[in-house]
Amino acid sequence: MVNNKSNTGKKGSAKKKVSKARAKKKVVVLDNDALLLVTPINKIHASAITALKKAMTLSERAEKGLATAQDKVTTAKEKLAKARENAQAKKSDAAKTSAIRAGEAMSKVNETLGEKKQATKDVALVLKQAANEVRAGIAKEEARQKAVMAFSDKWEKEYDQKMKAKAKAKPKAKPKAKAKKPSVKKAASKSA
Repeated sequence: MVNNKSNTGKKGSAKKKVSKARAKKKVVVLDNDALLLVTPINKIHASAITALKKAMTLSERAEKGLATAQDKVTTAKEKLAKARENAQAKKSDAAKTSAIRAGEAMSKVNETLGEKKQATKDVALVLKQAANEVRAGIAKEEARQKAVMAFSDKWEKEYDQKMKAKAKAKPKAKPKAKAKKPSVKKAASKSA
């Protein structure tokens, strides 16, 4: 068999993939404290900021409650461990009862901790929604300002073009005033 493909010695150039990705603007995300300092745009935005402030307060309370519950769990674990040690060492009914009570207390504290964790999650969700509403108000206002700027730029360009067109247009020649003929009365008074 004959190889019909000729070897020219040229190597195929590797195609470079050129990404034409647009330069993305770095979006500055304001944290919740910074969102509280934003000046309200309108009544809806002001109420969103107020809701954010309330949600932040609730979030702080929930986090404190969660921390307290975690401390109680730690304390209950220590008490339970101590009660179990006493029950094994003393093997008395009082020590066994104490261990059972410590176990019950531990389960109650764990229940409370679970509730606090869920409450913290719920409040975090509310906080996130409130912050998003404030951000949405800011974004809406920025979009409105952008639209106004675009419209005013467009209008100014059109106005400038019209003015340039008027300036370039040749003024129409005004008809020359005809030479005034002396009126008949004036001519008569001059001859008299």
